[in-house]
Amino acid sequence: MVYCASNKEHTEVVLLPVPEGSQPGDRVFCEGFEGPAEASVNTKRYNRVADKLQTNEDGVPVYEGAVWRTEKGEIPPTRIKNGNVA
Repeated sequence: MVYCASNKEHTEVVLLPVPEGSQPGDRVFCEGFEGPAEASVNTKRYNRVADKLQTNEDGVPVYEGAVWRTEKGEIPPTRIKNGNVA
């Protein structure tokens, strides 16, 4: 899955960067929300959390304040501050 950040007006959209060494298929998770991986996107579950996928004041992707990460490290910040992620 590819994630993008956008400003609140949806007039600017950028791809989220990835930690160096990341590979397609690397799992993205947030500390405190490390449940089991799913084989495919559960649309109902995604729709329940979609509005909580954001970038913080530093442009870092977060879910309920928890930073997104992979086994390679935290997802780097984007230039979109206090935006939406989808």
